[in-house]
Amino acid sequence: MGRRNGQPPRMTRHKATNRARLRVGGRDLYGPDWGRHKKPSEACNEWYHGLIARWGAAGGLLPDIDRPTVASAVLAASDPARNFAVAELAVRYIEHCETHYRRPDGSPTGTAKLVENAFRFAEGWYRVPAIDFKAPQLIEVRNHIIKTAGPQRWVTTVEGGKEVRRQERQPPSRTYVNDTINRIRTAFRWGAERGLVPGTVAYELAAVRSLRAGRGEGARETPPVLPVSDDTFLATLELLPNVVADLLRVIRLTGARPGEICSMRPKDITTTG
Repeated sequence: MGRRNGQPPRMTRHKATNRARLRVGGRDLYGPDWGRHKKPSEACNEWYHGLIARWGAAGGLLPDIDRPTVASAVLAASDPARNFAVAELAVRYIEHCETHYRRPDGSPTGTAKLVENAFRFAEGWYRVPAIDFKAPQLIEVRNHIIKTAGPQRWVTTVEGGKEVRRQERQPPSRTYVNDTINRIRTAFRWGAERGLVPGTVAYELAAVRSLRAGRGEGARETPPVLPVSDDTFLATLELLPNVVADLLRVIRLTGARPGEICSMRPKDITTTG
């Protein structure tokens, strides 16, 4: 793992996963979460300095990475998929989403960000070989989402005769949990299509059923979103600017999404009757 002028490799932030990254011997090593600031977190610095200390002691090499043992070399030769970790699959799929999911004007949709957020719940499995990430691991990720995700709300309680306001976490909705798990499943299916992971892994992950209504295993049930009445809709139009009101009229008549109508051009409309 030699470097010019004997300088150690630099730690960088990988934007797609918000994790520390260090390139070693042509491979990317991913460390702890970077945090929310420009400077790396304390955990990242500890991880980096630990690697650099080994790098210096070994004369510019990391023996267990740059000089694999005979056993690990045989394992890699016999089963290359075991060198392909969940984090690497996540990075490649996010990069694919950034280029594949585009609006008609060429701007990216929010799909890549949604996938990135989904894989952050699988942080504890980043270093697991993708071939070993199967149904039990996906269920563990789902349980982790239910325990840690969800919106915050202010709650007022009476303590010692005084009202105290504090934030309390609500469990995530069942549909949010299912959507998040489906994005991880889709990433593995995409990896199977490209030969990055065995098809049997994607097949086993597909066997994990989505949470059913009334059986969310701790996830929150949300009330159905009902349409507004015609009277409310027409009264609202009177209070809106003409452009926004026309936008809503077209949405109501076509059933299209707001983003689709906003990106619509005059030449997209047939006016010949």
